[in-house]
Amino acid sequence: MNELTPKIRPIVPQSLKGNVLSQINKRKKRMKDIRNYSAIAVVIAVFIFVPIVLGNMKQAKAMDLIEESISQTNEIKTMVITYSMRNPFTYNPDVIEMTSRLNDMKAEIIFEQPAIWRYASKNKWYVYDGKYAYWHSNAYKDCTVNTKVDAGDLGRFNALFLNPTAFLETVHKIAEDKKAKIDMQNKGDSTTLTINYKVRSIDKNRFMIGDLFGWYHNNFKYSFTTDCRQIYVFDKETKLLKNFYVSVFYNHKYITILKSKKIEYNVQLDKSELIFVPKDLPKRLLNPQNYLVNMSSKEAVEKILTKFKNDSTAINLVPDRKEYFKKMLGMEVLEIGEPVKEEGYVGEILPCKLKLTNGEVIIANIAVRNDNEFKIWILDNKN
Repeated sequence: MNELTPKIRPIVPQSLKGNVLSQINKRKKRMKDIRNYSAIAVVIAVFIFVPIVLGNMKQAKAMDLIEESISQTNEIKTMVITYSMRNPFTYNPDVIEMTSRLNDMKAEIIFEQPAIWRYASKNKWYVYDGKYAYWHSNAYKDCTVNTKVDAGDLGRFNALFLNPTAFLETVHKIAEDKKAKIDMQNKGDSTTLTINYKVRSIDKNRFMIGDLFGWYHNNFKYSFTTDCRQIYVFDKETKLLKNFYVSVFYNHKYITILKSKKIEYNVQLDKSELIFVPKDLPKRLLNPQNYLVNMSSKEAVEKILTKFKNDSTAINLVPDRKEYFKKMLGMEVLEIGEPVKEEGYVGEILPCKLKLTNGEVIIANIAVRNDNEFKIWILDNKN
């Protein structure tokens, strides 16, 4: 056994031992660093991934909620809504001025075809009876009359409520913006949706409604940017909108600039009260040159048929007889006869010789009437 024992014991140089130990320590450190970096990477990934996923989930849930509300709102027949805006009475109704007080507006709407409605504030009202739009301000002694809604008088925001789903469709568009921050809370019988995002205006003391709801994009060099918070409260069961609040960050705090006070659906409304306009209030036809006034029935029919020849939307003049009048689109007027009076009919009937686009020549009796207070000739639905 002694012969098997090495006579010479190898001696490892101290420098080699040091190098080996150094390499082992470096490897251990490298592995430790890799483990640490991996852990950090996981943490970073969680910090990045989780908020994105949660944000996307909140946005998806918000979109679902709004879409459900739109679906339910589309079924309502009437609505009465009172809301407040920081809108000076002397300004365009779509102007929000931060230094103004909150002024109330009440809208009562029957969603028929066409819809009829009344908007009223402290010093003015706006009424549409299905044929004429009446606008009156206490600053004037008369009211203007138009055959179509003038958005300049009513305001684009106010007009959103004339279509039961238009306001919610606007909210839906805001909520789908990737830059919007969304939160949803359930409490009692309500679901509250909060949307935070940036808004831009050319004046920090004044906003247009379009600045707040994304209709305008003021990208001027010196435009003012601030935070906007919109809160929408929905009934958890019916999904209908119960309340809304809009505020902007102004002078170091959030200031409410628009809020609902009461929203009621399917309320029993008296149509005659809704469209009431005092008979003794002087009325002024707006832009009379745009209507068939101060002319004979024959001249009026000539203008109407010219519209059928050149404009496919002319059939909207006779919503109850679109199929009959559709064949007249693009036709050629060969002759317009003299007006005929029929017993018991307030208007006049004019026989017209027309050449249709298929080459057929027909005689059509066109009935018009002007038995309204403005003596405007209109195409009648008389057979």
